[in-house]
Amino acid sequence: MVPPSNLLFRIFSLSSLAFMAQGKQLNYKFPYGPYTARPDQEVSLREAQELCDLDLSCAGITSLPDPKKNGTNRILAHSFLPIVMNETYKSPKHFTFHAGKVKDSNILEVRHGDMSVGEAKDYCHDRLNCVAFFHPVYNPTLELSNPDNITFVSSIESFEPDSRDEWRTFVANDLSRANSVNHSSLSYSEIVSVEHPFKSCCTKTEIPTIEQIQAVDTLERISCDISRKDFFENYEKRRKPVMLVGCNKDWKAQDRWSYEKLIPRFDNSSTWRATIGNNEKLKEDVAWSDIASSMVQNSPFYIFDQLDHKEGKKLEEDYEWPGPIQGGDLYGSLNDFPEDYGSKRWFCVGTGGTGTDPHMDPLGTDAWNTVIKGHKWWIVYPERVTDEEDLECDDECSVPIPSARHWYASVGINAARSEYDNGDRPFHILQKPGETIYLPYGRVHSVFNMDDTIAITANYGSEGNFDEVWKTVVTDGEKRHWRKLYYQVFNKEQRRRARESEYWHPDEYVDDEEDENVVNEEDIHSILHNLKKRLSGDDVNAKRESFMTLSKLINSDGDDNDNILRAVFNSRLAESIIDGLEDPSYVMVLRSLRVIGHIVSGSNENAQAMIDAGLMPKMQALLSQDSNEPTLQLVKKEACYVLTNIAGGTDEQTNELLKKGILNRVIELAYSSNRGLREEAIWVIANVVSSLDEHVISAVESGALEALYNFLSDGDAKNVAFVLQSIENILEVGTETGKTYAQKVVNMDGLEALERLASSQNMTVQQRANEVLKRFFTK
Repeated sequence: MVPPSNLLFRIFSLSSLAFMAQGKQLNYKFPYGPYTARPDQEVSLREAQELCDLDLSCAGITSLPDPKKNGTNRILAHSFLPIVMNETYKSPKHFTFHAGKVKDSNILEVRHGDMSVGEAKDYCHDRLNCVAFFHPVYNPTLELSNPDNITFVSSIESFEPDSRDEWRTFVANDLSRANSVNHSSLSYSEIVSVEHPFKSCCTKTEIPTIEQIQAVDTLERISCDISRKDFFENYEKRRKPVMLVGCNKDWKAQDRWSYEKLIPRFDNSSTWRATIGNNEKLKEDVAWSDIASSMVQNSPFYIFDQLDHKEGKKLEEDYEWPGPIQGGDLYGSLNDFPEDYGSKRWFCVGTGGTGTDPHMDPLGTDAWNTVIKGHKWWIVYPERVTDEEDLECDDECSVPIPSARHWYASVGINAARSEYDNGDRPFHILQKPGETIYLPYGRVHSVFNMDDTIAITANYGSEGNFDEVWKTVVTDGEKRHWRKLYYQVFNKEQRRRARESEYWHPDEYVDDEEDENVVNEEDIHSILHNLKKRLSGDDVNAKRESFMTLSKLINSDGDDNDNILRAVFNSRLAESIIDGLEDPSYVMVLRSLRVIGHIVSGSNENAQAMIDAGLMPKMQALLSQDSNEPTLQLVKKEACYVLTNIAGGTDEQTNELLKKGILNRVIELAYSSNRGLREEAIWVIANVVSSLDEHVISAVESGALEALYNFLSDGDAKNVAFVLQSIENILEVGTETGKTYAQKVVNMDGLEALERLASSQNMTVQQRANEVLKRFFTK
């Protein structure tokens, strides 16, 4: 159940950083309405207070007795506090975040481009008649720090929520100003994650200039002459990013690394990990001749390849590790750790406009990156941000196939205007030729080539990140790896730290040497038993991590995958995963659905096992929830992805959708205003109508034909062609079984749509539309 618009609160889950408003109505009354809570949720008041202080949108919490459980309290979180009663804790933060903008108000002042969001908070806080301010997220001048304008108001009469993150409002968390706010107008806006409370709509393409990025770059610069000891104490140990200057002044790369000199240096038949043209997906086998041709023609390309193959090793003599980092790699002696991963040294060459997705470097590694030619735009997020998937382009509001440029022009450009907890914000860096950036592990970041760029980068295990490095070797490596590190590399102090860590003794975490490549059944049973226990508990962080672990286990391509899935079903862990669909947090529901999606997409047998474990009734209940909440729409979209795989399975599995009434819910979703959800629903319908005649007939009786015809107005040619094929299947079944489906099309004015598509500029659409007209509507 979604709270009414005048109820400004959410439920806190113990140890959770994702707050959701779901549950059953209780009869609690406050002067401004009832509350919503889960009567079975037990939480810690202290933990809830701490989490509220971290959450941008939490004004305070209220602890009230649960009338159904003596001695148990419910903890409820408010996004606005008009009053505070004895049971209410008020967060000390001065402002709460609301997605959207104020509509009817008394405007105090409008500032134009001369003030940051942090400065606006101070400005409003110091003026007692200021109750809120709001600003557009995007600045058309491409300025990276300040919003284009900020409007300060002395009252709020109405508020317009915004699910696309185009406007942001900060309301004073000050009781003395609360009377000037019509709190019933502040509709509830669900923030799915404290780590990333902002939407990633990738639609724009205009990039700021090098000068604009330089203007906001405040990263410290130091000489590469700093000693190893001083660098470790001041930067690695403190986990502090910094830019080293002059590390490459004596490198041969200074002269050798240019397009003109690189082109003849490598065998034209050698292959590299690269991409050519506007296709941004890296391939493992791009010929050097094709790369060289792109260099000559000045057409887009991007190389991101390790220096482990024959041709790549030619570059080893051109550079050396930066002096302050030399000797600091704990992984340095483990040449094959992890197996098949490589040396963790990367040659990076690309034309302007290429770049990476937001990501965190792997294996607990710190990184250094030296630019020889060109300029790189870095965006580095606060440590609080740990899930890079939350930053990726949201397909609900992005262009169909967003490029790196779309992300940087739409999301990255606004990064410094996006506050997380404690006032922390992402920051921009402009890396110039001759500069070497040091970035400690744990920082999500992205990198964009502003012009033609040549660079070298490497990852390494720093003692400054000792606990994570040790954990990684123990959990991702083999027995010989941790033994070599512990007995041959570590000093006395490092061995003490390893023994006092939670990953001692390592034999409990790594596989036996005699069976290095396969996880034995005992290990699998132990891992899954622990995951099942964590999923059934109340610790939301533990649940979140367990779903992430399951996704990695089940989605792996290793030899153990079949054993893992068999153990999942035998241990009844599948039921625990499915139970996640009933979690009050839509974030947890999403994670559960993604694990289920990994399982059912593997094989028909896997899908059947999930059906046997009770999947379908809970999917039906999930799709029946009625709300326009954006996150629920995303949940339903993910649910449709799961159902697409089931509908495309065996005839018996397809029949489950019809027997449980699920297809009826899916057909309703095919008319959703959310394009992504609408598209996923159509895929489910299309799979159903490509199966048995009886399934097609049942689907048509439920409204499948109308839903498919409605979707023909979609502008994407690929989707339209696919739907035309599905319609053709239905009409063919109608002809064979004596059903009047063709007349049904005529009655719904479907012929007009077909005739319009028969003149489409897309040849596939044109041919399919003409084929349908010719087969079923030509006398």
